[in-house]
Amino acid sequence: MNKSQRNKKKKSPLKITIITLLIIILVTLIGGGLYSLYLSSKLDKVDLDKNNIGITNETTENLSKYASYDKIINIALFGIDAGDNEFGRSDSIMVLTVDPVHNKLKLSSIMRDSYVNIPDHGMDKLNHAFAFGNSTLALQTLNENFNINVDNFISTNFSNLPKIIDKLGGVTINLTAEEIPLMNKYAASRGSTSSIDSAGPQLLDGDLALAYSRIRYTAGGDYERTSRHRTVLGAVFNKVNNTPATQFPSLLNDFLPFVQTSFSTSELLSLGTTISQIGSSKIIEDRFPRDDFSKGETINGIYYLTFDEEATKTQMQQFIYEN
Repeated sequence: MNKSQRNKKKKSPLKITIITLLIIILVTLIGGGLYSLYLSSKLDKVDLDKNNIGITNETTENLSKYASYDKIINIALFGIDAGDNEFGRSDSIMVLTVDPVHNKLKLSSIMRDSYVNIPDHGMDKLNHAFAFGNSTLALQTLNENFNINVDNFISTNFSNLPKIIDKLGGVTINLTAEEIPLMNKYAASRGSTSSIDSAGPQLLDGDLALAYSRIRYTAGGDYERTSRHRTVLGAVFNKVNNTPATQFPSLLNDFLPFVQTSFSTSELLSLGTTISQIGSSKIIEDRFPRDDFSKGETINGIYYLTFDEEATKTQMQQFIYEN
């Protein structure tokens, strides 16, 4: 994502996703069937009716112009804004693309305020779909509005982030001077005694990583915050890549209770194998809708991000399905 794509400001708050759990699980699964039985006992699987998630014959015909599109795996990552055992909005929305055709891992952030059609609910913010109809409606909304084929999901509550980061021993983030006072202030408001004094690469504990992710008042607004979400995700990915395999069972034991998913144990094992064969150590990132094709508008007194639908569909498809 270039600098111009991150220079707009928006007012709406944006919570952080804890979808780092997905990366932890996937890297862990590189060991193959070793953890199959263990996963079966821990996995919180949600049954998903894949005939009702918006992947139509028209969608597949449209995507057929991309070579081997059906071999590319798309997973929706939802960070839920709700208390424990509550039903909330997906205030962080990403699509993780596992692309064995081009040997790439890709991560798309989708702005939560995007003005989309939610089936049976009309035009509204994208993040409301999860609250209206849980994962099924959220996937249907993504697929029908952007003409993509996302057929699995992983969701978790954003409040779990500090627990995950602390279990990993912290993550290293490159901080700017503008971010530091805002991050420290937010962490202190949550009762944390942790703080950072200088810019540059810094090891952040869980409270500081959450605070970093929720920084609101810097250049770029919510656009920049989606970039921070991906930065934290990438930092966790790197940390887990360097974690001794002997620690994986402990990580699974601690983290699996935080996550819900449509994947079965065997599907996760297969996915882990695919990722290990790709062998990529870097996640390629983008964010949609892009700046030149979207603008903030107030409709009936509510802020929305409106966008060029056809251009955004094409841009997302090209990022996901092409090299």
